[in-house]
Amino acid sequence: MSLVAAILGANGYGGSGLIRRLRRHPEIGELRYASRSSAGRPLTEAWPHLAGRTDARFVTPDEALDGADVAFLATPHGATAPWVRTALEAGARVIDLSADSRLDPDTYAAWYGPHPHPGDLERARYGLSRRTVPT
Repeated sequence: MSLVAAILGANGYGGSGLIRRLRRHPEIGELRYASRSSAGRPLTEAWPHLAGRTDARFVTPDEALDGADVAFLATPHGATAPWVRTALEAGARVIDLSADSRLDPDTYAAWYGPHPHPGDLERARYGLSRRTVPT
């Protein structure tokens, strides 16, 4: 299997962790790095440790989502919900690192205000993998 994956918010802290993991993932065939503020710039401007390893450039979120199989959203709380909807409508599976898909609408509202797309919560899931530690 060779998936096309998009990382929205690839120029931020959460994006850096995703880049490190997804560049080595055996099922990722193409990895797209999205950032509105860095679109067109080399990935190495934000992540100099990748110099000599890639000539990739940041693209816009819309470009990254075009034909993507999976979208990883490492974008700020509150700004992510519209991108969840856009990615779902584009046919991508969505993995959201923000609170926008993690919290129920009431809890979200208590912390951030009304959820912009509460109807999408049924189609978006948040989860952490469980790590077993030997006893």
